[in-house]
Amino acid sequence: MHTRLAASGLRDVADKLDAGIRLELEDGVRLFDAPDLHAVGWLANRERERRHGGRTFFNHNIRLEATNVCVASCLFCAFARLQPGDDGAYTMSLEQAWDKLRSRGGESLTEVHVVNGLHPDLPWDYYLELLRGFKRIRPDIHLKCFTAVEIAFFAELYGKTDEQVLRELMEAGLDS
Repeated sequence: MHTRLAASGLRDVADKLDAGIRLELEDGVRLFDAPDLHAVGWLANRERERRHGGRTFFNHNIRLEATNVCVASCLFCAFARLQPGDDGAYTMSLEQAWDKLRSRGGESLTEVHVVNGLHPDLPWDYYLELLRGFKRIRPDIHLKCFTAVEIAFFAELYGKTDEQVLRELMEAGLDS
């Protein structure tokens, strides 16, 4: 790795880290612009391990928004569309969502991260099948799905408690 660091012009950055010297803005710019992403990643992981041991980790995920239809009307959100059929509104079929994961099959993904709009018309089974399908495709993948707002929305929309919603999602494959 020393050769790769030198070839990427990052040997001096590695030396600073080894000496416990704080990196400066210019070092950060050089890391950002470095052509060898593996060398940068190796350096970052080495520093993480030095500082934190096994208490932290890097995650390689795919982020998925299966629908942007949302009834919440949050003032800060530029993502949501209020109604199905609004310009730019979409809801993926289950196959479309699963294809997003399938298309990344050769990658060493560790997580699928799902955040959606609050769609008023999707059946509860859509969300359960979404998770089951991800687990069928990649049983080892960690499913980090749905915000607390989504969980509360599901409970209200489908007449369940938050606990019931979480239990059913976990039975379908939700990990966190």
